[in-house]
Amino acid sequence: MAQIASIKSSAPLNQYQSLTDYMSEVEELLKAAAPKNTGKLSNSIKAKLIKGDGIFNVEVEMDDYGYYQDAGVNGVGYNQTKSGKADRRFKVNKSIVKGSPFSFKDKRPPASAFAAYTSNIGEQYAIANSVYKRGIKPKNFIKPVADKVELDIAKYLEDDIMAYLNIEIDED
Repeated sequence: MAQIASIKSSAPLNQYQSLTDYMSEVEELLKAAAPKNTGKLSNSIKAKLIKGDGIFNVEVEMDDYGYYQDAGVNGVGYNQTKSGKADRRFKVNKSIVKGSPFSFKDKRPPASAFAAYTSNIGEQYAIANSVYKRGIKPKNFIKPVADKVELDIAKYLEDDIMAYLNIEIDED
């Protein structure tokens, strides 16, 4: 579960239903931004508005691999010969993903995970090996939506506070 926005507000919650309705739009934005292959990831995305002590949190739930898609996965690199040179069987001019919080350790991704791309088992193994060595490039689909949501909710709450203050001033 990823928390994508946190807004502190002491505003009255008389418009809470409208904010809850806004969450369906947030879900749609995330689903549209998510990488698409089978649609399983975008179908798993759920956004919720959690109300705390004067704080709103927008929480996003999705299948675990969505976080790896968003942040990427570091590759392990290519084999080296005893002399320290790159093994010539591999094209080492291909970039290796670095800088992700996730890394492959000693396990490769299963070849069956790539069955949606090809039915050839040899090709599935080759893709899995390439992903293990090169990594997965980050797609960065959560942060742009989170930034937009945070700004939209802050603007909504600002408008709500101003409307509430105008009502209070008019009543005096």
